Amino acid sequence: MRLKVNLIVLLLLGAINIGLSPSASATNVTFSQTFTLNTVANSTIVNAWESFRSRLSGSYNSFTWSSSNGASITVSDATKIQTLANALRAGTATSTTIGAATWSVGIGCGGTSGYSVAVEFSNQGPCSCAAGYSLRPLIGNPNWGGSNGSTCSASTQTITITFFSSAPDTTAPTFTSSSSFSVVENIAISADAATIKVSESATVTISSGVDAALFNIITSDSVTALIRFKISPNFEAPSDSGANNIYDLVLTATDPANNAGTQTITITVTDVVDTSSFNSLALAGSVTTATFRSAILITANVSVASRVTFTVNGKVLPGCKNRLTSGTGSSHSVNCNWRPSVRGDVSLTAAASPTGAGIANTTAAPLSIRVGNRTGAR
Repeated sequence: MRLKVNLIVLLLLGAINIGLSPSASATNVTFSQTFTLNTVANSTIVNAWESFRSRLSGSYNSFTWSSSNGASITVSDATKIQTLANALRAGTATSTTIGAATWSVGIGCGGTSGYSVAVEFSNQGPCSCAAGYSLRPLIGNPNWGGSNGSTCSASTQTITITFFSSAPDTTAPTFTSSSSFSVVENIAISADAATIKVSESATVTISSGVDAALFNIITSDSVTALIRFKISPNFEAPSDSGANNIYDLVLTATDPANNAGTQTITITVTDVVDTSSFNSLALAGSVTTATFRSAILITANVSVASRVTFTVNGKVLPGCKNRLTSGTGSSHSVNCNWRPSVRGDVSLTAAASPTGAGIANTTAAPLSIRVGNRTGAR
């Protein structure tokens, strides 16, 4: 009979040990609940605490404790953290020193109806009101603990504890691309003004900067973002805050662990010598002949707003100098009345001086016109 009893005891002990063996596939386990000043932890909090404890079945090497009051601590030591996790799950008392603090799992500090063991987690010892980090949801009174301060009658706060199966990520993303970029004016809003690269998977945003409102940002892949102008920039009419064609903005990269890194970048817009051209130069009716001393209309069409001067054989036609075009887009027209004063073959042309800054002048291809004698009465 004794052998049978001992065998049963061994089997039970074996079952307990198997239950506490770390799981190779364990993940991080988190408890997060809001506690209210002078209020006993409700059933939702108690159940969350018990569920948290039961899920500590893996291998852990660190834990973080944070509070909505701003307190935060990270504790790392693979062996000792595992000891605490096992004790929390089993509901057994233990203590271990990590760094300058001794962390304890205590039992029996108060009690809540329906629960045989009131498990407490603290760096101030069981049932202590000393300032520090303590959590005792099953105490059955308002002294449920606190974070880096009073652990009895503590202020309302959300307490979050996470046991990590791997070390918590506390490294912010870094920017691996340049902090300065250059583009030519008139770049299309669908074109990339800057390609941003970061060191790890992260969400990149335009977080601030005096010219931030002038840009859009889109995600290319998990480590790449593209910045584009909302309105195509004009070198001759800069819209940046300094009016010097240097656009300033600040980027923030935030990784899945909520670590954030920032970088200030500049995008410089450079000048392009804009061009102009004649769309057409013709006599009325598109003829290539004219009559001596008889008026005929010349029409020129230029790609940009301009002042046009008409010449024949290199001489400016009377009344046809610096005539202002009218039109929109890439079609701007102007007329001139010409009374040929010479006979024979002449060369008719026109020169356009654009009214917009930075646009080069242009000259029309010469037209060869035959001026004949006038017939009939003068």
